[in-house]
Amino acid sequence: MNYSSISNPLPLVVPINLDRKHIPIHPNCKIYNQDQYDHHLAMLRYLQEQIDLGFDPKYLLTYHLTHPRDYLRPLKETNKKYGHKDRVSYRGGGNLWKGVGYDKFMHKMRNDYDFTVKDNRYVQKLIFKWLYGISKIKKDTILPRMMYFIEKGKVKLQHHIHILLSGNMLYDKEVDITDTLNSSIRMRAKCISLTKPIHCQVVDKPSFAMSYLNKEMSKEHLSLDTQNSILIKKL
Repeated sequence: MNYSSISNPLPLVVPINLDRKHIPIHPNCKIYNQDQYDHHLAMLRYLQEQIDLGFDPKYLLTYHLTHPRDYLRPLKETNKKYGHKDRVSYRGGGNLWKGVGYDKFMHKMRNDYDFTVKDNRYVQKLIFKWLYGISKIKKDTILPRMMYFIEKGKVKLQHHIHILLSGNMLYDKEVDITDTLNSSIRMRAKCISLTKPIHCQVVDKPSFAMSYLNKEMSKEHLSLDTQNSILIKKL
């Protein structure tokens, strides 16, 4: 049968066979095919196992990495009534032509997984110091468990980071943690965006949060940053 000749405004629905040990998936996580479902569920099982082993995240942090577009400022060239059909251009700092090479380099790096992992490692050291009071890591230092997730979001322009933090911190209130993130940590990490603040929120349902953070998991992209995540080993 030739389906191309049928006028159907609805998209093609691909049936997905649920696993016998299916785990509820976050409603904002869109599964498009069987292959994506299998990879998502496999990682979700591993994340759920971490909770069963004792991982208890308290806060979810979100930060964006610096990008050349952060230095662009909108410039309104016309002033029409109600702003209808106004012409807007963008102005950046410094010499435009000299910055082209740097902008291309940074755009490429911000989409490079390994480069993002390297930036996460530096931010992690700042988190240890300013949120946990750990300045130097020794052999007997007990590090708090945490999970890093790398995403590109809906626009797919560049990576942004989510972190699940656990353990005892220097601060008990969300507002104090947010203030420290956007002052002591943000001013020392040049890789973090200067125009987008670091967000912090309390985690009420760990399983629900992990399913959401795992939404971009596929065979082409590993959402969990395994190099910077401090996980619980199964004995």
